[in-house]
Amino acid sequence: MQAQVKAKRAKMEAMLPNIDTLVADNIRILKTPQARLPKPTAIILVGFPGTGKTTLVEELVRTYPVAVISDEAMGHFLLPYQATFLKHSQKEFLELAAATMEKLIFSRVSCIYDSNVKFADDRKIIKQLVEQAGGRLITVYLKLSKEEALRRVEQENFLVSRGEKKGFIINKDLFDYEASTTQLPTAGEDYLLYEQTNPDSLLALKDQIAIKTRP
Repeated sequence: MQAQVKAKRAKMEAMLPNIDTLVADNIRILKTPQARLPKPTAIILVGFPGTGKTTLVEELVRTYPVAVISDEAMGHFLLPYQATFLKHSQKEFLELAAATMEKLIFSRVSCIYDSNVKFADDRKIIKQLVEQAGGRLITVYLKLSKEEALRRVEQENFLVSRGEKKGFIINKDLFDYEASTTQLPTAGEDYLLYEQTNPDSLLALKDQIAIKTRP
């Protein structure tokens, strides 16, 4: 795993040559809480479009002192770097987010990444980076049927098309691609489950997070 982490850092530097500067600037504009969890913790999410990731993040931020890292915010943040950051791909966002999480945890600032970390290998590497920085990683799987998730996506698309909500249109091909390529967490990842359609699920999740963030 050590070799994988070294390879990951080398890949980050190759993809984003100014990664240290980007991370420092990214952290500078984040809203970081003054309070600290007993154990610095990074929370990542697994859930394709429509599963309620951003809604869950908003709920958890009300309960826990965590900084929020999001692809949307990084997209705005990276605009001044267009000359060197020409393609805002999902992979590049993940690389910057992982490096940002590592730096935050090293500074004992807990955080949550509002995005779908869909590949198991990426989650393993992030876990190693976080643990080497002295923290703990919590993976949350947002469980929802594809039919219900697609219904929500179509509803949001309608609001975006009317200018009633910010965001971008996710067509069915993109939705199907994201759903089919998301690798669900296994028991070995020690993940937590969240079901937005279950009214008791949020409270249970918060209780489990509280237990996992104890020193």
